[in-house]
Amino acid sequence: MLRWRPWAVDIVVYDEDLDREKRLSYDHIDERHFGWLTVFVAGAGFLTDIYDIVAGNVALPMLAIVYWGGEIPPHEKRGINLAPLIGALVGPITFGVLADRYGRKGVYGIVLIVMMAATLGLALSSRGVGGSVNILPWLVVWRLILGFGIGGDFPLSAAITAEFAPRKHRARMLAAVFLMKPVGEILAHVVAIIAISKSRRHISPGPEDCTGECLRATDSIWRWVVGIGAILPVGALILRLQIPESVRYALEVEKDIPTATGYRAATQPMEQDTGQSTSGGQPPSFLWENGSYSYRPQGSRTSDPPELHQHDGQSENRSISSNRDSVEQAGQNERRRVRKETWGEFWTGFRIFLFTDRWRDSHWEGSWTDLAGTSLTWMLLDFSFYFVGVYNPEFLSILWRSPKQHTPVYSMLMQYGWQALISNSIGALVGGAIFVAMARYRYNIQLYGFLILAVFFVVVGVSLLTLSSGPYFSAIIVFHGFCRLFFNLGPNPTVFIIPAEVFPTKYRCTCHGISAAAGKLGSILAQLVATSSRANPAWLGKIIVILTICNISGAVLTKLWVPNPCDINGKSRNLEDLSKGKSGRKALEVRELEERQPPAREGGAID
Repeated sequence: MLRWRPWAVDIVVYDEDLDREKRLSYDHIDERHFGWLTVFVAGAGFLTDIYDIVAGNVALPMLAIVYWGGEIPPHEKRGINLAPLIGALVGPITFGVLADRYGRKGVYGIVLIVMMAATLGLALSSRGVGGSVNILPWLVVWRLILGFGIGGDFPLSAAITAEFAPRKHRARMLAAVFLMKPVGEILAHVVAIIAISKSRRHISPGPEDCTGECLRATDSIWRWVVGIGAILPVGALILRLQIPESVRYALEVEKDIPTATGYRAATQPMEQDTGQSTSGGQPPSFLWENGSYSYRPQGSRTSDPPELHQHDGQSENRSISSNRDSVEQAGQNERRRVRKETWGEFWTGFRIFLFTDRWRDSHWEGSWTDLAGTSLTWMLLDFSFYFVGVYNPEFLSILWRSPKQHTPVYSMLMQYGWQALISNSIGALVGGAIFVAMARYRYNIQLYGFLILAVFFVVVGVSLLTLSSGPYFSAIIVFHGFCRLFFNLGPNPTVFIIPAEVFPTKYRCTCHGISAAAGKLGSILAQLVATSSRANPAWLGKIIVILTICNISGAVLTKLWVPNPCDINGKSRNLEDLSKGKSGRKALEVRELEERQPPAREGGAID
């Protein structure tokens, strides 16, 4: 009979030792300090994600000059722009499910390998000798694969950070990882500006006159800007391949005590006792036999070990069952092997988590509203985020009132780099840095951040309608900068952070991947609407005003459906409490309210 390797490893554990190891490991994680190494490993990949996205858009004006004579046809530009977004729609779900089935560690490295290969392929795309190859399909395919890898990194980076983070530092660690997004933006623009400035003497003619040496220099610039994105993740890949498996995943899904005990032994002083058995005997031992770990408790315990339960907020979901055929007698020691659940059991458990089996009053009993809330808010945010053209050279040309015709290539490319830095990246970096310090208020920041963005969208839209052709058009740039600041000091980081906290370990990457995919669906819709007509200040101003509906809807959905990862006192809950779903969260809130109320007086009133 064929078996999955290395993931179909049978691990034998006793229920009481597994529970004890969970308590020890989770307490050990919560006692640790801010995890700078975890943030660096996850943040390096996240920085690479955003660098690749921005670098691809920075390259678009150069591609237009080199291969299309200065202007990419609308339908071809639409395909180039949509390719990475479509890939990023599929990637989070695909890699999210794989990470929940086969573990974070292995999938985490695969994501970066996919990104590196796609970036190299994109940077080396060519028309061939004498135009023998159509470059458009190559650009579209490589950008599609690149988006697939970038999308897959979202749930992996979020889950790894959340599962290794101490409870009191979890929000700030996730916020620090997300801060790499504006850092990646700035890095892409700085690299582009440096590359363009180095080639200044070769690219001075106008777009329609760029031939010979000018074309070669412009072609070289975009390849360098994009290709550096393949170098950045090398260090992150080496570190990712060295990190251990997530302890929470090892215990909650794999029932793998050796991984957890090994992690604790490597990260705490040796004199601390970490191996005493709950039964008062000697520490248990773990043997590697026939391609699998075997658990052998020391002592005289001969009775059947109790049935393993799932301790990830779903006591009713016993999808990990005992393989009775593999029970062996070895002296006075009993062994039981626990098989990995099948794909069918995985999806059945996921359905039970979302909708429950009780159906007491209605479908509202399940936790599906949590997933709907995180997904729809992310979709609404990305629809407005990508529509205002944060990575779009055409939007910046409208915002800055930059002339397109008869502009020297060097001036045009440098203008785009500096304009993007000033109006987009600086505000995003400042907002993200402030958010790191305020991350403990992430739920309220998302709720009120949507409303603040609605106000700024009205201001930016009205400004485009009234000021774009006058002497005060620079006010639009200032308002747009504040808009970017409150994107990152608002729902932009929170839609990434909250889904990493509020779902069970067993389904964390899947749920985060679905939420991220919903966001990319919003960005795809935004691109389709934005490219359906010729953009101009009046049309863009009206659309931005209308987009306030998205922000208001995001605030309403946050209030109704998005779970709060904090307790009623504003402190972060532990992941095990959050993983109990909506019903478990409500029970905790009731208990916290009862504990907050002062005890009732004994005896009657004094006359």
